Order: sequence, then structure tokens, then C-alpha cells
Amino acid sequence: MKSSRPPALAPSHPQPATGYGRLLPYLKPHWGTIVQALCCTLVFTAVWPLLAWQAGKMLALLVQGDVPALARISALVGGIFLVQKLAQYGQDSSIYGSTLYTVTVTR
Repeated sequence: MKSSRPPALAPSHPQPATGYGRLLPYLKPHWGTIVQALCCTLVFTAVWPLLAWQAGKMLALLVQGDVPALARISALVGGIFLVQKLAQYGQDSSIYGSTLYTVTVTR
């Protein structure tokens, strides 16, 4: 049997956002920058296991005394480290502008 009550209607005006939801309108113009910063963060974070893995290989080569292979691995580690630091710079520099804008507008 059907209910005789009409369906509940949505409120005529939206409820104000609370907490972090109030920041979303201020962040909307900066979504591209935020996505760029998150991509840089993913690269920065993904490099740590690579560095640890290469450090283990370097230790084994050091114990074996294989200096030419150790030099090659060291150059590779330097390149990986450079990629990591470039990603960190991209993360810091890209998010700085959005953060500064949001903080100055909301105060």
C-alpha cells in the first residue's frame, strides 16, 4: 500500500558548508596547481624505495670490492636523487602560490 505522505522536498536554500568545505570555493581556481603538486608529491614519494633498493645494491658491491660497478650505481643514485629533488621543488613551488592566496583571502 502506498504512503499518503508526499515525498520530502529538498530545502529551498543550501545549507552552509562547515569545516573544510568552506575552503573549497577558494581552492577552485587553483585545482590545476593542486593536481601538479600532488603529482610531484607522488614522484617524490615513489623515489624513496628506489633509493633504498639502490643503497642495498651499493652495499653488496662495496663488500665485493667491485669499484667500477659501484661507480655506475653511484651515478644512477645521483640521477634518482636529482629527480626526487626536482619533484620536491615542483611540489613546494607550485603549492606555495595557492596556499598564500588562500591564507590571505580567508584572513
